[in-house]
Amino acid sequence: MVQTEKEYSMDNKNLKQNPNTADMIMYSGKIITVDRDFSIAQAVAIKGNTILAVGKDQEMDTFKGTQTKMVNLQGKTVIPGLIDSHIHGSMCAQEINNFKLNKARSINDLLQAIEQCISKTQQGQLVVSSSAWHESQLSEERLPTRWELDQVSPNHPVILPRGGHVVVVNSKALELVAFTKDTPNPEHGLIVKDPDTNEPTGVLMENAATIVKDLVPRLTREQLKQGVIDFMKEMNAYGITGMIDPWTTDSEISVYSELSEQDKMTVRTQALYAVVSLQETLDAVSKYKPRQGNDYFCVSGIKTLADGGVEGAWMKQPHQIVAGEQPNPEYRGVQIYAGAAREKEFVDILKVVAENGFQMQVHAAGDAANEFVVNSYEEVNNIIQIQDLRWVVMHVMYPTKASLNKIKELGILTTVQDHPYLLGRNMKRYWGEQRTNSAIPLRTLLGKGIIMGGGTDAPVVPWNPFISIAWMVTRRIVNGEVQGVDESISREAALYLWTKGSAYVQGNENKLGSIEPGKLADLVVLSEDLLTIPAEKIESIEAVTTIVGGKIVYQAK
Repeated sequence: MVQTEKEYSMDNKNLKQNPNTADMIMYSGKIITVDRDFSIAQAVAIKGNTILAVGKDQEMDTFKGTQTKMVNLQGKTVIPGLIDSHIHGSMCAQEINNFKLNKARSINDLLQAIEQCISKTQQGQLVVSSSAWHESQLSEERLPTRWELDQVSPNHPVILPRGGHVVVVNSKALELVAFTKDTPNPEHGLIVKDPDTNEPTGVLMENAATIVKDLVPRLTREQLKQGVIDFMKEMNAYGITGMIDPWTTDSEISVYSELSEQDKMTVRTQALYAVVSLQETLDAVSKYKPRQGNDYFCVSGIKTLADGGVEGAWMKQPHQIVAGEQPNPEYRGVQIYAGAAREKEFVDILKVVAENGFQMQVHAAGDAANEFVVNSYEEVNNIIQIQDLRWVVMHVMYPTKASLNKIKELGILTTVQDHPYLLGRNMKRYWGEQRTNSAIPLRTLLGKGIIMGGGTDAPVVPWNPFISIAWMVTRRIVNGEVQGVDESISREAALYLWTKGSAYVQGNENKLGSIEPGKLADLVVLSEDLLTIPAEKIESIEAVTTIVGGKIVYQAK
């Protein structure tokens, strides 16, 4: 991106300032507006934090002034700022200084990374990785075992979170939580055990993983603040200008609020308060008001879960047997609100949320979970209309036709992420090919006119939005396999989900999501044209410049 402000000022000394004078005009580009007609413009004028005008280069003359910064795009593509409708920003901030495993391509690579971290760690202290990795990236295509981790770490407890629902640990870490061959599975959790010896293998799922993750010290408030600032910079470098953080507590909300008050937010953020009980819900609505805040931060809603991740998806039909991990032929996943009392509590939670005017978002992976959530939404809707509250079913990984019909009928929204990019192999192992190819049915959802917001669910999968968009278009996962190509969508549709769709989920479609006069000036200049680059190269696209509220928050070197 080349700026020619000096040249412009020399040629326009006699121009007079007027109320419609732009602070910045970006011209000679391809502006993908994502307006109603998905029109393409050449130039955009920005005044303050707002888009002043969009059109042809010559149409910007009326907005030029002596102090206007002129930016020659040299044909580069500009899109609206990308909004991740489901990214665990505060979780990523918590992990930002943990050692990384995303570049490991074998278990040996992984062990070397652990060994390198141990060399800098005092004996006996915890060694904890970032959760942004997956066994699909490893040549062995499996998780390591405790015994393999013990080879390089006999004296340090090692905790390797993998996404949000699985953890791998060594023997020292198992000792800290007293998990042995005689330990029963915790409620809603699984301790994977060797079928011959019954000894824990070091792989822990759902609540068993949570028990171990609780050993990891939380960052101090100041450390978390800096972590959030640093992670927002990383998101800006990918062209992300907005997000919904779907699992926050008072401490994270307090940090976001303080950063907003100090004008340090570079990603417009909405937080969902995390609850798993009615009492937690009552506490939440007593402390916060819906969308109270500003354009940079607010608490928009409440979030809970109906089931687990891929390995814990609550299904009508059993999961497949997975050697060394899932031996139960009747295993149907994890039902968080199991039993009559808990099912009633779930509906009571929804009623409290509706009565207090909050958005409700519920994690639902399996078909049983999707039907449970949608049917419960319907029950509450019979008492209190929920459409204007913009309630959401998160993930909709494997919805039934009946639940999709009710989603459309009730005006429920959805958020969709590129989980299969890393989790597709495990989907096939646990769910079988038919369920896997039908998972996250983007084209079906679009065909029904169901509104979707795009996102990643990072750190479960990478937070690079162009990986997500590429998967939506090709349905190609990290190992090159294509799953469910019949549910692929166009580039335009994928971009819409990541901009206007996500803005609608936020309730911000009149402010964000497209490049139109009067909207907030959140824009991204791209290294390549998203609409014409070969599909297999979409994930290589980079942000050249990211603008939030008319201010440049990222500029590639």
